[in-house]
Amino acid sequence: MNGFSTERLHALDLLRFFAAFAVLLYHFTARPGSGFEWLPVVTQFGYLGVPLFFMISGFVIALSANGRTAYQFAVSRVARLYPALWVCILCSVLISAMLAGDRIDPLQILANMTLLNDYLGYADVDVVLWTLHAEIKFYGCVFLLVALGLFNRYRLWMGIWLAMTVLWHTTGQPGFMGWFISPGWSPYFMIGVVAYQIHHHQMDWFNALVLGLSLSLASVHSFHRVGGFIPDASLADASLASLLTLGAAALVLAIATGRLSLRPSPRVALAGAMTYPLYLIHNRAGKAMIDSVLPAVPEWLAVAGATVIVLALSYAINRHVERPVSRWMRRVGNNLPDYLRSAGLLRGRPSIR
Repeated sequence: MNGFSTERLHALDLLRFFAAFAVLLYHFTARPGSGFEWLPVVTQFGYLGVPLFFMISGFVIALSANGRTAYQFAVSRVARLYPALWVCILCSVLISAMLAGDRIDPLQILANMTLLNDYLGYADVDVVLWTLHAEIKFYGCVFLLVALGLFNRYRLWMGIWLAMTVLWHTTGQPGFMGWFISPGWSPYFMIGVVAYQIHHHQMDWFNALVLGLSLSLASVHSFHRVGGFIPDASLADASLASLLTLGAAALVLAIATGRLSLRPSPRVALAGAMTYPLYLIHNRAGKAMIDSVLPAVPEWLAVAGATVIVLALSYAINRHVERPVSRWMRRVGNNLPDYLRSAGLLRGRPSIR
């Protein structure tokens, strides 16, 4: 797969699952009002699984876009994002309605299913969906680069992206940047992209510059954003968050350069496959499960039970919905141009870009 070994893909799968499970522990055990005494000291940093997701995404999207047409890239991303998203949103809304009595406007649900609800004026039905808005903007920019034949002109677009990101982090400008890509989280995506470039083209002065600036921006961003995730965060908390971010980047780079790999394993592959539905369904549904049995049962038991249930749901969603529907969407999407062409509804040969 574009020269990238199966062993390193398995290592990314395991890292991705670790990131999702860290976010789950953060939401389940470190939320306000939690009765756990010592556990939140560790799990309060679980939110850093999100920037780790962004780093992995930068790597994987660069890998996915390389050698594909814009249309093929779009088909692969739609098939990857939406089947699990639709089911997980419905499951989360249904479970929270049954257990917590929550009621959500059907139009808000439909808007969320497009992942364009920010532009349509609807709030997220689950707080974790904000990360997908950052992801889909990144995908959209990569799609345009591929469509315009610019994706392989890496130094051009990365240089522009990096310059705009540095400017935004230092001055807050350009103010419009957030409309098409998340400037605050851009350094994490950049770390993943440059990790892929280092794997693909080796280290050179440009990649070293991008990596150094991206790591610096990510470190500073993690330091200053800690208060948004850890109430009453101390200087030590902010410093540790910054160091953990750099550690996460080091893991991604170690995988990219072949210093860290993992033998193929069905269990690791399954964990990687379950990661996306686990991330999507754990927060709203899982918290509703926990709250519905408290204080009748000990909190640790409620958390353990909710964790087992969302893991089981994630497995079921991946196996019975995400995998078959994604395969079908890819097959239909990739065959659609040939079908339209044979029916006389589309002319010309497929673009090789």
